[in-house]
Amino acid sequence: MKKLFYSTIGFVIIVLVAQILIGRYLMTPIPEMALIKTDLEEKYQVIYFGDSVLYTVAPTDTDKSTIPQMLSKILPGESIANFSHGAYHLGIYDSYVKYIARSSDKPQAIIVPINLAEFSPGWDMQPGYQFDEENFDLTTDIPFASYFFRPLAIFQAIHAVTNDQFMSTPVYRGTTRIGTVADFIRPPIDPVDVPRYMGNQFVFDYMYNLEPNQRKLLSLEDLIQRAQKAGIAVDIYITPIDYQNGIKYAGPDFLPQVKANTELICTIVKTYNIPCLNLAFTLPSSVFNYPVYPNEHLKQQGRMFVATQVAETFFK
Repeated sequence: MKKLFYSTIGFVIIVLVAQILIGRYLMTPIPEMALIKTDLEEKYQVIYFGDSVLYTVAPTDTDKSTIPQMLSKILPGESIANFSHGAYHLGIYDSYVKYIARSSDKPQAIIVPINLAEFSPGWDMQPGYQFDEENFDLTTDIPFASYFFRPLAIFQAIHAVTNDQFMSTPVYRGTTRIGTVADFIRPPIDPVDVPRYMGNQFVFDYMYNLEPNQRKLLSLEDLIQRAQKAGIAVDIYITPIDYQNGIKYAGPDFLPQVKANTELICTIVKTYNIPCLNLAFTLPSSVFNYPVYPNEHLKQQGRMFVATQVAETFFK
């Protein structure tokens, strides 16, 4: 019996050591994990979180600067780090703020854009947008724990959203259920039926009925509390959306529903005695940069507008 016990212990130790060696020397590190360490070590005053809205440019733009670069030109006295990645959202920002709060080096402020599409089922429940490995690495204090993420994920010890769960997620127009993600996930465009496609996508992306207990709103509150406790200022704004085409294609109830969602967000933000810059309804359709399906990408005029508003609101 003792022999079996010691053999089992030895086998477990060998497996653990092997996994640590694989994790350390063979697994590809997450670039953003290295970047946040560098940004903190280089003592940037401001870390500007964001998704692809920060850096996507239009082919016709003569100025290809990102929004953080434009902000840096407006505020040459501030050192601003661009910390953005496609489909980043409040959940992953919260995890990075937890990491930053534990660091000996901290920025003076963080800028947190809130993209209204991130609350939609098409973004919120998209398996590829969960960033499970980053969340796991950023929020654990256990040494070498990050090396065990993939084995744990394989054996489903770590919960992940499956594609079946994603496709069956309900879609709402306000409080009325109108289908599931499978009914709305972006289909091939029929040029004859563009208005219907556009209308469906505006509903899909923005016309949910936001509730205070939505998980990304809980992440918003958590990151604000954690940052404030660490002495880090939090600057929050809501990203512009193409509301004019939203009204045109989704109908007259588009604006009231989206306004109600933005008002809830700003109510939560203001409870922490910080301003909420709502840019959702500030820009015309002409400055958005997308071919057919709506998104929040901006041409240079739009990016400069956002940078200017952020400067004037938070850096007076």
